[in-house]
Amino acid sequence: MSGEKIYISFPFDETAGNTAEEYFGFDERVELVGATYTDKDGVAANNSNYLVITLENSDGSKVYFSHDTRAANQGAITAKTPTALAAGANVNENIIDAGTCLAVKSVPAGSGKAMDGTITVIAKKARLFS
Repeated sequence: MSGEKIYISFPFDETAGNTAEEYFGFDERVELVGATYTDKDGVAANNSNYLVITLENSDGSKVYFSHDTRAANQGAITAKTPTALAAGANVNENIIDAGTCLAVKSVPAGSGKAMDGTITVIAKKARLFS
């Protein structure tokens, strides 16, 4: 596999309580290697009012990377500091065929949290061997 990384960024500027989502795809086969979220003001950890940020397939049945701002999970996001999303349940299924639709989402719980930042998806080319 090629070591050249591909970076795609999505701005998320949402008021507390709103769901944010963006859909995208690649024109070639890739391996998802990570995702980060960087917020202008940071996001405080809270077990009642929180966000779950995910990189997933388009129908939400596979989660590749995620960050949950509950104190009991990944917790707070520090202002102006890229925060790596944790490996999700389907991280080992991270080879994505060309034309597959993926999504980055932020889903609030309780009253949620405001977002003013950028989600960056990191991938690299994946060869198909037969």
